[in-house]
Formats: sequence, structure tokens, C-alpha cells
Amino acid sequence: MWCMVNEESVTKTWFGERPDISHLRIYRCKAYMHVLNENRKSLYDRAEECILVGYGTATTYRLMTKKTRRIVVTRDVKFHEASLGLRDVQNNYAPRTWTSLRLSHQLPSFAPE
Repeated sequence: MWCMVNEESVTKTWFGERPDISHLRIYRCKAYMHVLNENRKSLYDRAEECILVGYGTATTYRLMTKKTRRIVVTRDVKFHEASLGLRDVQNNYAPRTWTSLRLSHQLPSFAPE
């Protein structure tokens, strides 16, 4: 996407100014999505912990909620870029390891006869 021409980006050379990248965030960082008043009751949390998985339009973000693991597109987000949030989700939904497969299933032998 970035190509240098005379030590300037193509966008700066073409348009005369640097592109605005202030909306870009670290991929897979923790994010807190605002939950609307209509979607919560009085004692529910006002924000839900999520993980940034991509971008929607120019002003929206694609987030995966940690509780339900569904993708939500929203613009009301606060980011915590110091920590990556995907580790928590992977630990809760860890796939079966080779050890558990070996113990629970009898694997065929591939030794030559």
C-alpha cells in the first residue's frame, strides 16, 4: 500500500498531503464497546469487552465480543492498545491438543510391515 517516491509516500506525492491514519488501531487489541440504553437493564454493564478484528467503513470498527464471540460493527469504542485481548478468548475455547487426541482415540500405526 505504501510506496516511496523521492522519499515521500505516493499519497503525499499525488494529493500533496499525508494521509490521515489517526483512526488506525493495533489489530487484536482490547476494546470496550458501548452498550446502548435500549439494550441493557439498570444493573447491566455499560460497556462490553471485545477484540478489534478489523474495520468497517471509514468511521466504524469490527469487533468480536468475548462473551458471545459474535462480530459487531460499531463506532462507539474505547481501545486499550497496551494489551492484546485474543489470548483470553483462545484460552477459553482451546482446541483439542494432540495429547488429548492420542489418549482418547486409538490412532492407526504407519509402521512398515
